[in-house]
Amino acid sequence: KVLKIPGQVEIFDSTYEEKQAFAREIDRQKRKEDPSYQGAFHEKKKAKKNQPNKANRKTIQAYKFITEESKKKKKKGGKNTKRRK
Repeated sequence: KVLKIPGQVEIFDSTYEEKQAFAREIDRQKRKEDPSYQGAFHEKKKAKKNQPNKANRKTIQAYKFITEESKKKKKKGGKNTKRRK
């Protein structure tokens, strides 16, 4: 049986936090009934922390320094330098 809400009752919109709380509770109840249900609020997978092939800032800076030094040494002669005859 559905009852009508009297006109004297003020109806307010729910805040975002309230909507989230309701959704989480519904999600929790569904998960309780069916353990395989993940829904919108499932636990996130953990990100991989160790990436062995990823270079850190120090190694990148050292590599840049080494390449700059080697470029400076190689610039002794080039196309536009005076040629010996």
